[in-house]
Amino acid sequence: MQEPNPTEPASILSRIQKLYSSIRRIYSKKKLRAGKIDRSLLQGESYELFIAAIRSPATRDPYERKLLGFLKRVNLSPDGFVQFAKKNPSAAEKKIISLLSQDRLKIENGEITAGTVNN
Repeated sequence: MQEPNPTEPASILSRIQKLYSSIRRIYSKKKLRAGKIDRSLLQGESYELFIAAIRSPATRDPYERKLLGFLKRVNLSPDGFVQFAKKNPSAAEKKIISLLSQDRLKIENGEITAGTVNN
């Protein structure tokens, strides 16, 4: 019996098909993971204005994720944070700076990469 030659077109085609199948599986898992985010916190007048300012649907998802992450860290709704910032702008500014400082410490400790915080 003759061993298959890895340079034969049939063997190359088989490898390409396996690679393509793997890529499709990975991509579909990422799409599923993206849909699992609970966006129930994203509501209210402030959120509606935020969304109205975003023209591209492709941009909306990452912006919503960043906003949601921020709101969870400050434990407020969009309207709640806007009200907090209007009542006490300096406290809101200090809160944002504090969160950025926490992120900087995580970078220094190797818990996250600098690219995670850039946006």
